[in-house]
Amino acid sequence: AFPTSQEGFRGHPLYCLEKFLTKYQVLFPQTQVGEFKNMPVFSRECVQDLHNSDKWLQEGRIVKEGEQPSKRVVSARDKNKTIGLFGLWQTEPYPPPIATEGKVPKNGFGNVYLFKKEMLPINTTHMPEGGLARIARQLGVDYAPAQIGWEFTGGKSHPQLEGIVVCSESVESIREAHATHLQQKKEEAIIKRKKDAILSWRRLARALLIDHHLSDKVFMKEAIKRF
Repeated sequence: AFPTSQEGFRGHPLYCLEKFLTKYQVLFPQTQVGEFKNMPVFSRECVQDLHNSDKWLQEGRIVKEGEQPSKRVVSARDKNKTIGLFGLWQTEPYPPPIATEGKVPKNGFGNVYLFKKEMLPINTTHMPEGGLARIARQLGVDYAPAQIGWEFTGGKSHPQLEGIVVCSESVESIREAHATHLQQKKEEAIIKRKKDAILSWRRLARALLIDHHLSDKVFMKEAIKRF
């Protein structure tokens, strides 16, 4: 049964009135299931969320070619501009590009969109570990930072990066070089700790000698005074 008041339709699990839709929602398909005080009542299943093309990209989808926005809203950043919003039925899965000849396909910012694992370019591998970009450069291997999302700081959005994307045939050589680099860093750290320990002992020994020397001087002065 329908709610007995208009307010009862707000957030109702089965039915809705178009007047209670948010600016980021639309009815599709518009399946009317009845009326309430001369207002059409729709199934809640008809309520679809809308997003702009960038938001859909973060969901691993792109707007189909030729689709027109289901709705336009005023931009929050520029009141003189509007943003087109699209529904799920107007989108399709993001088609991952193909890496060829050892080159990683990149976006206009030099990164690889990797909001979803399905977006990984074909013939490539995501290496999320830190410090691999430098290794790839040293080996002359083509790579691209992996953008997995957006970070918001100071009122601005910045790409959230995690590791790199490389052609799959380069993964083994990068891992080997990285392992060698980590071993070298470990050995250097051990040598540094030994040097620091020796330096600390030398400083302590010098301090003890100085203290001993000063103590001897004080003792001699006291002895001379007694005579």
